[in-house]
Amino acid sequence: MGILSRFKKSQPSEGEKKSMGGLAELFNRGDTGAINDSYATQTKNGYDVNPYVYRAIDIRAQSVSSIDPIIYDMKGNVIEDRNHPLYRLLKRPNPRQSWKDIVYEVESYLAINGNAFLYPIKTVTGIQEIWCIPPDKVTYIPSNNIFDPVLEWHVNKGDGMLVLDPGDLIHIHTFASDDPVLGTSPLVPASLSIAQQNSARQWNKSMMQNGAKPSLKLLVPDELTVEEFNRLKTNLEVGYSGAENTGKVMVLDGGKDAQPVGFSATDMEFNVGVGVNAREIEIVLGVASELLNDNVNKTYASTSEAKKIFAEQTVMPLATDLYDKLTHGLCPYYKDVDYIGFDVSQIDALKGDRNETISAVANANYLTINEKRELLSYDPVPDGDVILQPMGNIPLSEVTAPVPTIDPDDRS
Repeated sequence: MGILSRFKKSQPSEGEKKSMGGLAELFNRGDTGAINDSYATQTKNGYDVNPYVYRAIDIRAQSVSSIDPIIYDMKGNVIEDRNHPLYRLLKRPNPRQSWKDIVYEVESYLAINGNAFLYPIKTVTGIQEIWCIPPDKVTYIPSNNIFDPVLEWHVNKGDGMLVLDPGDLIHIHTFASDDPVLGTSPLVPASLSIAQQNSARQWNKSMMQNGAKPSLKLLVPDELTVEEFNRLKTNLEVGYSGAENTGKVMVLDGGKDAQPVGFSATDMEFNVGVGVNAREIEIVLGVASELLNDNVNKTYASTSEAKKIFAEQTVMPLATDLYDKLTHGLCPYYKDVDYIGFDVSQIDALKGDRNETISAVANANYLTINEKRELLSYDPVPDGDVILQPMGNIPLSEVTAPVPTIDPDDRS
């Protein structure tokens, strides 16, 4: 089927269609800033306004996108030819993006929404382009088959609906907890922390606009008319509210008395609350506090250790999942390619581990040359099935044996 024939006007019923924004809302509390399953809410109240969320997602996406793909043949050997059609496709997946660009986009969508979609455009000559589709543009019609739950993918192009078979989209996602297909946004378990931190920052802003003072209540001895009440309210707002009026002396007549209402920043333990919320956001997104310059929540002995844990527990699993999905979605179209992977040594934080491994293997005198090369993912060499020992090595029994005494006068 040609590409153009898939551009159909399709309007399935709301009951049939499952989408990123139409699932059960876990935190449905109006405009309080909580995160739910809506992609618009996830971006508006999470990524767009919260500095911890934005920076953590940026670090994740930058780290994974910095890893170059490597393709392997059916024997498990690296395909070195950079003119291979799959290498060329991965280098420039579409006219507008590099591979780094598209992976950054995928990992950002995955962190925000829990779902990312790649659309390989196929022709009779193979895959020509790969595009990343925003998750709020993708819906699906369920098949009611737990082993193959997607009947059709629907992509909203704006001027029509692109109807695709289940295998026409590469779907990268987190664990699908309450839906048979769609992953859960990492921002949902961090919802309360994000909402609380956003509210605390807004409260702090309001406090600063009010001269860092809590609100006041005004006591008057007599009941005011509506006109007197409105005039007093206007005078107070114009003359005493706002940061520019900080420090002004309030003069009240007629027995009026002003008393503070609400909490101060100390009463609210503002810094403590913001720090706890930040820690919970960092845990959910898998980014160490040290990498976000969060000195309050430092966990590791050094930044190097934090980078290593981040690489092992966040970057490597994300990269492995991405290239596993790409293997299933792309490799069947290249008969000489078995799978797509990556070199762990590309991850800067793990280069120290690689050097330590090389040193340990090199010093393992009980292994043959080829056994050492195999452990380091190198090909065997001729005559390498031997064990080499330093010339100075001698048995321990010879070291402890007494040295015979030689008489210098004995000429015999």
